[in-house]
Amino acid sequence: MTLPTVIDLTDDGSEEVEVVSPPRCLGPSLQKRSDTPLRAPPPGAPQNSEAREPPRTPEVPAAPPALKQYYLESFRGDLETVLAGEAHLLSEEELTLCAVFHSLSTAAQYLTVRLLARKPGWLRLAALNYPEVGPLEPILDELLSADIPLLDCGDRTLTDLTDLLNLLTLEELRRICKPVDPRAAKSKPALIAQYLKIGRSQRTLSFDRPAVGDRATMATDTIPPSSPWYRRAARVLGRVVRLTPAVTETFQRVQFIYHRGLEPADGNAMTTTVMSTIGRWNYPRYVVTRSLDLFPDRSALLAYESAVRLRHDLGVLTDSGRTDPAFLHQAWALCIPVRTAWRDCIAAETATVGTDPGGHYRRRYTVGYVYTRILGRSTRVLETLKDYATEAELLRDLLDQRIYSLRQRGRWYERLALIQTNYGIAKDAPAAAKEISWRLVRATCLEALEDPYVQDAEKRLLVKRLARMEKRLGLAPSDVYCSALPERREAPIVTITGIRAGSSRNRPVYESAEGSPCVVESLVLQHYETQGYRGVWQEEQPRATRCVGIHWSYELSDLLEIAEALGGQQLVGICRHLAQNYKAHRSGLPDLCLWNAKRNHFKAVEVKGPGDTLSETQKTWIDVLLMHGVDVELCRVVATDGPVNVDPEGSGNNEVTMPIE
Repeated sequence: MTLPTVIDLTDDGSEEVEVVSPPRCLGPSLQKRSDTPLRAPPPGAPQNSEAREPPRTPEVPAAPPALKQYYLESFRGDLETVLAGEAHLLSEEELTLCAVFHSLSTAAQYLTVRLLARKPGWLRLAALNYPEVGPLEPILDELLSADIPLLDCGDRTLTDLTDLLNLLTLEELRRICKPVDPRAAKSKPALIAQYLKIGRSQRTLSFDRPAVGDRATMATDTIPPSSPWYRRAARVLGRVVRLTPAVTETFQRVQFIYHRGLEPADGNAMTTTVMSTIGRWNYPRYVVTRSLDLFPDRSALLAYESAVRLRHDLGVLTDSGRTDPAFLHQAWALCIPVRTAWRDCIAAETATVGTDPGGHYRRRYTVGYVYTRILGRSTRVLETLKDYATEAELLRDLLDQRIYSLRQRGRWYERLALIQTNYGIAKDAPAAAKEISWRLVRATCLEALEDPYVQDAEKRLLVKRLARMEKRLGLAPSDVYCSALPERREAPIVTITGIRAGSSRNRPVYESAEGSPCVVESLVLQHYETQGYRGVWQEEQPRATRCVGIHWSYELSDLLEIAEALGGQQLVGICRHLAQNYKAHRSGLPDLCLWNAKRNHFKAVEVKGPGDTLSETQKTWIDVLLMHGVDVELCRVVATDGPVNVDPEGSGNNEVTMPIE
């Protein structure tokens, strides 16, 4: 394996330094990159002879750290891969920008990539700290003097005073506001508004108020760069730079095409690549076969990008937590045009079903898929608005197609049946109207139970609702639905007794074996430790990492013992259940993970205190684990206010008591 080479970004003529780094493991979206340099610019592309010359920099004693050099290597690999196989997705202007980037010196390329990895927008030159490339002035001059400039300077294009003020710190805003208005505001937005208000009143730097009625000094909407108010703020700000919008858009699109990201301009994509390259984040080794026709043409790519941005904007609105009607109507307004376009996508995609063996996976990168996600999220907006009629219509539209988001169908059926039950008809409606509504709910439940994409756990909830509707309708026994769902397996129950010691944070507390207070799970864990088991319990932590990574706080030796005690087939079954629908299956796992290395035995235990019952997701996980041969127990804790007898073996009626000595 060829070790990566770190290039001295100062171009001072020193020898290349080889740095040994951990072997690189390809991440989920990475492919093996070629060691060849970027291909030469296409014929006719602009050439920049000055940019090829090394920047004039003083000597820098050390080469840049490998971690920072990998940013440039990562982006070069992305760019080369896209240009080699998917250049048809880029316009001529974008290809020209790629050629200009290729003609830059290493230091200029490096600075471009580091700026690209930051949040888009203006950056203060004084805040740019990249000592590994030496002085920035020659590099900035190179980027500004390229055949197509890659950099913007604030003194040329930053003409909006509001944007300029937003770049200042709170203390700097106070400093420029206080001389003209001693009653300076406290927050940054208020200080900006205060400064703009003063500037628009056309006061002069001598702070003389304009004469009343003087039209020449009336407030205006904008404050030009020639204004003393603009110049005053600009002096405090200093020089600012940014990548040109064209450069940012082009290179973000290159990363989007390469990483197949669901979010364009996702800054984490480059970080993921770098961490994987240097061995900080390790992924399974596998061979990647990259599809070069995922997006058939540029128009399909642009349409997909636009849809993803719309989904992102809607997500920002819905995740804000605001519930005022005006704000929610603004969010719903984003979805209204999508609904019509979505129907066209469904019609077009339906015609291709069955013609492409990999079509199911490719649809994730179509506009119709993103629109389906948007409409699915918009149902929550309508729910908050209490517009149940429109929500029911939208849910019906989503259920009438079987192309996108098939795993969401169970949730859609549940929500539609609930709306039809609770909001489909008024409580004081005539009996005949109520019967029609109940029959509609029954029809929805029956349709869901016949849907192959609805999960068994979701079907069980619908069976309960169906039984209530049939009871209201007074159907004959021969007309009542008979569920074909298999009976869920139930775990054996173990009962232990513990001494209550009050409560903490609304949770009951018990006395441990040492007499100290502990929660119910720790009490049960101590009970199983007396039987030779080791165990872990960490509320909500392990279950959130089993499918997406490793919880590194656990010792490798413990993980190996657990895997051996659990068994290969059992482990495969658990992982398969998680992978099939991680979002739905990530909760409900048993509380305790127990193993006995000497007996090579694994046990999962669900703990329930007084008055606590199993949820549907917990019942499902118990059934899945038992189906795959995992030993599962349901441990119920009975509280007592006094000492209890010791029976660590749990004999007799399977009731055991917690030792307190």
